[in-house]
Amino acid sequence: MVLHQLSLLASLLVLHRGLTLPVPGVSDPRLPLQLTVTPALVNRYSAKKMSLRCEHNPRVPTELVEIFRIRIFKQSTSGWDLVAEQRDSLTRPTVTGSSTAALANVQGEISDAFLQVSWDTLGPDCFGVFKCNVIGSDSNADAVIEKSATLEVSEFKNFIHHLIGLSRDTQDKMKEMENFTDTEIARLNSGFRRLIQSVKTNQSAFDSRLDSLEDRITQRAISTESEMSQLKNKVKSNKDAVVALRTDQYFHKLKLDRIESDQIATKDRVANLISNRLKQMTSYGTGNQSDVETKLESLTNQDISTSIEIFNLKKSVDAIHTNQSAVDDLLFRLESLFKRLNRWPSGSYALLQPKTGCPVDLAFYGGNRAYLKIHAEMVGSDLWHSHSSAFSGNTISGFPGNVVTLEFCEVTAQFSSVNWPQGSFCINKLLSKSCPMGFTDGYIRFDSENINHVGIGRNNVAYRNFEPWLYFCCQNTSSTDVPMQLPTHSPFFLYRYGGVCQAVQGMSVSEEYVRIDTDNTSPNRNSLYGRHPDIDQPGSSAVKLNLCYYT
Repeated sequence: MVLHQLSLLASLLVLHRGLTLPVPGVSDPRLPLQLTVTPALVNRYSAKKMSLRCEHNPRVPTELVEIFRIRIFKQSTSGWDLVAEQRDSLTRPTVTGSSTAALANVQGEISDAFLQVSWDTLGPDCFGVFKCNVIGSDSNADAVIEKSATLEVSEFKNFIHHLIGLSRDTQDKMKEMENFTDTEIARLNSGFRRLIQSVKTNQSAFDSRLDSLEDRITQRAISTESEMSQLKNKVKSNKDAVVALRTDQYFHKLKLDRIESDQIATKDRVANLISNRLKQMTSYGTGNQSDVETKLESLTNQDISTSIEIFNLKKSVDAIHTNQSAVDDLLFRLESLFKRLNRWPSGSYALLQPKTGCPVDLAFYGGNRAYLKIHAEMVGSDLWHSHSSAFSGNTISGFPGNVVTLEFCEVTAQFSSVNWPQGSFCINKLLSKSCPMGFTDGYIRFDSENINHVGIGRNNVAYRNFEPWLYFCCQNTSSTDVPMQLPTHSPFFLYRYGGVCQAVQGMSVSEEYVRIDTDNTSPNRNSLYGRHPDIDQPGSSAVKLNLCYYT
């Protein structure tokens, strides 16, 4: 009798595996995130260990390209309690409970990411309803949250009852399979083929759009490079024109000197002619009337010829003076232009953009509109900035966005060989670029809002949009009381460094600030590294950036 029962149980298990019924211990397989328990059938009297594992479901596509954190929760009477968490900034996962151990990985491929919690001793903490979620970003750097279905882990005290229920499910599944006809199977196959064809069509359309986007980006890069090349050639041409004009000015001056010398000689000749004429007229009075008239006519012809020569010389002198005035005016305008060019120091950096726009300088010519929108705390948010018209655009937008918008002027080309002057201040650092000579880098990490994250950006100064890292270049090489020289034709921002705004020759300065209320969830992950501007941290989560505005 016992052997018969064991044989029946073995047959039921084989039949169950062959029909691939839903496996106990696995959450909904239709979601991109799955939560599994090992072993599938948990009993504290037969199993010594138990583990929960949260990972990507390979059968379902995901939008994630980067993971910031993975968390596992357990349902309680008051809601959902955190069991374990792994963040991308930490090397080891955080767990709750003295008997819990965890392993995790959030680096590399999405398919390799996981969070696993283990219990060496089975008890009440092991049983209940669990779920997990992942927070990360997609290919557009937008925040994405993916969740698993809930998974109930219960203890099977009567294993025979479970097998009986499994046998009933198996019988129902067999009856359901018997009802399938060849027509239904053909219909399913046809639908599957249509699905595959649709996937191929969509993939082809996506590849086409991707190729088009790559072509547009390539054309834009070529166009930008061509514009910069034309601008450089124009500057070089202007320089060559200045050299040519100065050369012409030199030769015109030589010609003018010769004309003035000829003019003096002509005046001497005219004086001699007048003197000779007087002498001749005196001598003519003694001759006969006919000879006098003939000689007077000869003198008159000589006077006319001399007058014409003097008139032509005067026209030449006037033309030389006119051309010289035009040359001097052009040289003055070109020299004024070159004084305005190449004024901002060399190096790779960015400035916070004021309302008046970026400085008028070739260094900022052709740059894209660079900006960063930081999603601040949604609940009880305390966003503010100083009462000034200096800030660019809608710096603070309230509920439901609660977004702080910072715009930047990025250096896109090098037209100057002048180094930054010494002083105490900070500017923004460009990603993948070194700070200008004399500066040291650092960054501020903002713990932005996790729920329904809307932070976006297009810039070269911040690493990612979710919990962004804003990079800076700072120097403290001189007293703030000693004025440094920078272009004065446009207003601009510098970050305060050392408690006092740096003096700039010929500019007035006022202190401004932007206050950002970051995520209130504990623990808050605002962090500082290296050199960074003066900040205040009122309360437990706010960050106040101190600025210097020059006009």
